[in-house]
Amino acid sequence: MDGIRSFLQLMSETFRVIGQALLLRNEVFEAALSPQLRAPIITLAILAGASLLIGESVVLFVNRVPPWRCAISLLINIAMTIVGWALWAALIWLVARAFGLEPAFDSTVRLVMLSHAPFVFGIFILA
Repeated sequence: MDGIRSFLQLMSETFRVIGQALLLRNEVFEAALSPQLRAPIITLAILAGASLLIGESVVLFVNRVPPWRCAISLLINIAMTIVGWALWAALIWLVARAFGLEPAFDSTVRLVMLSHAPFVFGIFILA
């Protein structure tokens, strides 16, 4: 029972974070720097990535792509999404250091993941 309760609490916190990020509330971006929001932000990134993949997979099914090619395409898309978000975080971190700032890399990664909150609606992307 505790597992279900903690999962529901995580999802509640995740949807609160998504709502605040979509409304561009400063509080959520400041709070993202603390480790307390690590799990909700990672959950947000997983939901956003899954939503994008579902939206893209609809196009594959409509075009009658064979299942094995569809699976390969989705795996490649997962890898490209992760690499893309990691590159964003690394570049932002490097630029900040070039300007003399000392941001923590994990905070930069959390902010990049949080900035992808609109992709939870990626299921509606049909291209």
